[in-house]
Amino acid sequence: MYENTEKFIDLDFEQRVRQTAYHLWEDDGRPFGEEKKYWFMALEQLLGERSASEAGAGHTHPPTASAAPAGSRETQHVPPDMREPKGDHNRRVSLGMEPENFAAAAGVTVEQLRAYELTGPDQDFDLDVADRVGWALERLEAQPPRSQIVRN
Repeated sequence: MYENTEKFIDLDFEQRVRQTAYHLWEDDGRPFGEEKKYWFMALEQLLGERSASEAGAGHTHPPTASAAPAGSRETQHVPPDMREPKGDHNRRVSLGMEPENFAAAAGVTVEQLRAYELTGPDQDFDLDVADRVGWALERLEAQPPRSQIVRN
């Protein structure tokens, strides 16, 4: 498979998600223990805004972030026609994300995500969905959930 793929992150976008989530959380009276809910609400809102603005500008792909993790080697995004749906499914599962949350993070519907992940090796799949899933995986894997961070 693709061995030296580095994860790209968009630090400005992540900060906007963080701030939006905080404001949504505050507006709802700061409910305890619902951080993920507000993070995904903010992510879905901002990805929707990004998709709408890119559609108006004729863009179809999220921009590559200018900042890569310290000490990393910069590599290219895997093109959608080179993606492997079953591999992407396994990567999503390894992040511990439910289809609903991941679909929102990728900017696709749950039905589109399921159809993509269930694509067999000899079947065609939606390249736009594949590209959005790829970008989301790279973004989310660059900042894994705390439950996946290994400390020695």
